[in-house]
Amino acid sequence: MESMPIQTTTVQRSSAPAHLIAISFVLAMGGLVLSGPCSFLSTHVGEAWAQDAWKTGAYPMPRFEDQIHRSRIFPVPDATVQRAIKILEYREVHPLDAVRTAELLPGVKTDPEAMLRAEIEEAEGKASESGDMIRTFPQHKKRFAEEAKEWHTRAEKAAKLSGKLKAFLIRGLVLFEGTGAFQVYAKDEVLWVVHSSLGKGPVRMTRRPVVVFLDRRPEEIYVSAGAGGPSVKPPSGK
Repeated sequence: MESMPIQTTTVQRSSAPAHLIAISFVLAMGGLVLSGPCSFLSTHVGEAWAQDAWKTGAYPMPRFEDQIHRSRIFPVPDATVQRAIKILEYREVHPLDAVRTAELLPGVKTDPEAMLRAEIEEAEGKASESGDMIRTFPQHKKRFAEEAKEWHTRAEKAAKLSGKLKAFLIRGLVLFEGTGAFQVYAKDEVLWVVHSSLGKGPVRMTRRPVVVFLDRRPEEIYVSAGAGGPSVKPPSGK
């Protein structure tokens, strides 16, 4: 079967939501090359596409267990995106107080404790589902037991963050915004912000800052965007 090229240099593994699983599957079918610390997944096609200065260079691959729950990630809307871009003109991250957060995310509820409750409830539900699968498919008990343990661990980690989350405005990039989503990973002081999507180009990267609720300020940030779709040619002259 002919491979499907990817339009940008980096994309990443998706998480639980169904539309992200579909994105991950399409990207995985694209004749990709996994190249250690150089990138998540890469092709030569992306090198010819116009890049944005916010996109970072080579970086290590994050782990699935370090993924930030989607309830803590808020892309800045069109109404305030230019203001957010201006704030991040000379910095990758900027801490926000409650007033500035409300200004950048008008009408959006940003209760950190509610975010954690949603994360815990989902993780506990996934753990319960894995337990049900053990009873349904006992021959795969070890696999589902490991999954249940992982979800329980995620719930416990979220519970320990109670009272510790703060808002940070962070650089982000998108290609096809309507067909994808941001995934954010955090490990100690390192943060990964990646937008994965589906779409047919050519298309340029667009700056889309995100507000992310974290327990500490990241000191090292990696930003990328990727898309999968039919074979296309890069813009002429680029």
